[in-house]
Amino acid sequence: MTPRFVVSQPPECVMKIGLALYPRHLPYRPEPLEELYGSFLDNAVYAEELGYSHVWMGEHHFSPDAWPPSTLVLLTHVAARTSRIRLGTGMLLMPFHHPLRVAEDAIVLDVLSHGRLDLGFSVGSAFHEYRTFNVPMSERLGRTQEGVEVVRRCFTEDRFDHHGKYYDFPDVRMEWYRPVQRPHPPIWIGAFGPKAFAWAGRNGYHINLGYTPLYEQVYLPALEAAGHDPRQAMLNQLVYCHVAPTRTQAWDEAEEGFRWVIEYYQTMTGAPGISDAGPLPPGTLPPLGEFRNTPGIGFGGKFIVGTPDDLTRHLEQVAKTPATHVALALGVAGMSKEQMRRSMELIAERVLPRFHDT
Repeated sequence: MTPRFVVSQPPECVMKIGLALYPRHLPYRPEPLEELYGSFLDNAVYAEELGYSHVWMGEHHFSPDAWPPSTLVLLTHVAARTSRIRLGTGMLLMPFHHPLRVAEDAIVLDVLSHGRLDLGFSVGSAFHEYRTFNVPMSERLGRTQEGVEVVRRCFTEDRFDHHGKYYDFPDVRMEWYRPVQRPHPPIWIGAFGPKAFAWAGRNGYHINLGYTPLYEQVYLPALEAAGHDPRQAMLNQLVYCHVAPTRTQAWDEAEEGFRWVIEYYQTMTGAPGISDAGPLPPGTLPPLGEFRNTPGIGFGGKFIVGTPDDLTRHLEQVAKTPATHVALALGVAGMSKEQMRRSMELIAERVLPRFHDT
């Protein structure tokens, strides 16, 4: 029998490795949504069979590559087809959501999954999304922080009033609704700057998207100052990767999709790609064929495209940081389902046993 509730616990001293799945197509080579989203669901189920720890998915809106806008809806479908793998929003863009509905939908998902939800939030960065939702980008941090606070209160308080700068909710009654995980599902924050790290630390939230020195300089001191146990802190490292039997094959399968990763963020957010030679601002991306030969090319971190041994060496470096979790971003746009599956299988067979107790 499934227990009535479980207590949220951080992992033991082992790095949990899961997947970050972002189902997308190339804008100039669209795929039917039924196939695109169906492949995502099948891959999430297969990830559980292969022994991955978790599957996270992100959110974007009005995107030319059909990036899914409804993470909780898709994850609820995954919950119905799985029994062990943890399910995460990585990340839910809080400024575009009603906090009470987020809390209610998250509770439903945590209940239906028997306590497997990880709830990640971020401010978002795509200009067009803020314009279309008619939300000033200058309000994104404030709306995120206030919205997440409302969500947390819904998880932990029976009845409350909220009167804030952006939201005003009288007589919120949640005594009949509780998540399975107590006091609430783990809350993760996609933090980039010192304000976000400090806020996450003060509230005892976990850190998503990766390690920076701000983790030790800002986050941990804020965590301890607020009375939280740093041993309970969790840090998720995002790694864009693809593996195949040879580096050439891996790049042949993934180069076009990884190039689109950088082009998407350059176009939608103005964020540059990276390389060993420095940033790659819009208009400077190498063409296909040269892209793969650009040392250190990536977005937010180097793309790891090669053999399972190449990925293992990279994760050995990640393991030297405080990271407790890794989310491998597999299956870039334009890649076939078969290529994605082979990469998942190779990692499960040759990489996971080195880091992850299944």
